[in-house]
Amino acid sequence: MADKLSTIDELIQKAVESNEIPKIYFNGFANGLGNSDIVIVLQSNGKPVAVLNTSFTIAKTLVQKLNDVIGIIEKNSGNTIMTTTDIDKALTKIGK
Repeated sequence: MADKLSTIDELIQKAVESNEIPKIYFNGFANGLGNSDIVIVLQSNGKPVAVLNTSFTIAKTLVQKLNDVIGIIEKNSGNTIMTTTDIDKALTKIGK
């Protein structure tokens, strides 16, 4: 297991340090469904910045891995990270 984590850490470090791999920040997204894959449009302040296409299997695995990482943050901080849906509901309550 340690070897696998080391390999993942190395992969991430190489990708982040590479000048050939685009670095994309996003704070929103839209997703669509085809009969064999999923398309995700990444957005920054409401404007599209990238398009991702992936299989159902990879999309589901990504969801699980992201949930694992967020769960670690929440457990160790004692805080629940709000989703954009949660924030929208809260803003509606205060009239925004």
